Amino acid sequence: MICSAPKAVTLLAAALLLGLAGLAPAHAQTGNLYLTDDQGFGYVVQGGNLVNTFTLVNGSETVIAVAGDIRTTGPSDNFFGPTIFGGTQGAQYNLSGTPTGNLFSRDIGGIMADGTTDGQYNYGVSFIDDSGLGAVYRYDRNWTNGVQLFDTGFGAEDELGITYDASNNSLWTSGNDGFVRDWTLGGAEIGSFVPSDGAVFALALDSADGTLWLSTGVTGELSQYSKTGTLLQTETIAGLAPGGQFLGGEFAETPSAVTPEGSSLLMLGLGLLPLGYGLRKKLKKA
Repeated sequence: MICSAPKAVTLLAAALLLGLAGLAPAHAQTGNLYLTDDQGFGYVVQGGNLVNTFTLVNGSETVIAVAGDIRTTGPSDNFFGPTIFGGTQGAQYNLSGTPTGNLFSRDIGGIMADGTTDGQYNYGVSFIDDSGLGAVYRYDRNWTNGVQLFDTGFGAEDELGITYDASNNSLWTSGNDGFVRDWTLGGAEIGSFVPSDGAVFALALDSADGTLWLSTGVTGELSQYSKTGTLLQTETIAGLAPGGQFLGGEFAETPSAVTPEGSSLLMLGLGLLPLGYGLRKKLKKA
């Protein structure tokens, strides 16, 4: 059956509109989400499933940064030394969780639960600090040469989670007060919301769809939020952190898994319209 030119163009437009209408926020992890718990284990979650578990060589290495590999440190810096929260050392792993033999420890920053990276620098936010309370620190990729960027001003034992946002070169933090906040690297608060989950650990941004994932410390549970604070879903991942709670979280992105954005599909449709017009002219001449 051969469609007339007007009908072919109409069908093309309808298909384009359906494609645009089908776009929605991802309701599973688009990239690989790496998590660390307080029992000495690392986890990889993707698409709502636990896809890998690996052992952390120094035990509780919750502070995590993922960019081509995994680099962790212990909860405590070298000033505090080992504490009830854990030791100072972390390690380097490949993305499968195999240790490379390289070890890391932070020179400053106090006690932290989570970390993040922009690929050039690592970042962490202090839970208990040796030079401030609730401060954000920047490090090189080996967790050394730390400098304090700014103080969140929310005091001791508040800020727990941190993640980097490449879309506006900012840092999101989360904590015991139940807030998730977005900061410039200079320390200006540029956004916030209050998740329904309460205290927030293991904050991570999936840049493939621009959503935030977080943990409330409930065994195996992860929640997904938009940047404006809309709860998209809560998942319970079978086998995740059976003996404790996960404190660190970061995504390793999978570019091939990114769904084209609405603007990309619109440009595709606009590019196809001249083809439809040309087809219509040819059919008329025939």
